Amino acid sequence: MTQEKSEIYLKAFVELNEIINHLNTNLKNKIPKKTLEAIKNSGDKNYQFKYDNTQSLSKQKLLPETISLLSIIYSDYLCLEEEKKKWDEYDKFTLQKQEELKQEKYNANNLFKEQKNNTSVVVLDEKKQLQVDSSKKQSFWSKLKKFIMKIFKKFKIG
Repeated sequence: MTQEKSEIYLKAFVELNEIINHLNTNLKNKIPKKTLEAIKNSGDKNYQFKYDNTQSLSKQKLLPETISLLSIIYSDYLCLEEEKKKWDEYDKFTLQKQEELKQEKYNANNLFKEQKNNTSVVVLDEKKQLQVDSSKKQSFWSKLKKFIMKIFKKFKIG
């Protein structure tokens, strides 16, 4: 993690701590004391965040990282068991989809598939006119051979 990103998270922990301090006692007691202490100790000591009691939580100006941390606290400690099961299912589904996309993207058989379909061969004829022939596909070695042959012809070698 970059230093800039870690500084943002230090500020996010300050915001999260302030939000937790404004929770009602029943909800606050659901969060383990060690977690509360870790959140409190992880914050940036120089950053000040004021929770506005006149606005709802959704109207507060929060860092995106604070919202992420808050969603973790909610899903781990505050939500009902039914909701927790739904979150777990969603997490499993998301991880599975990411894994499928990763395997598809880095599959050795598909790695150059898009490039092969989109390549076109540029052919120079004797009149030095440039024409694009996308129907022909040449291998690297045949291109290299043609390039070397052009050099030989240019310098009349061989």
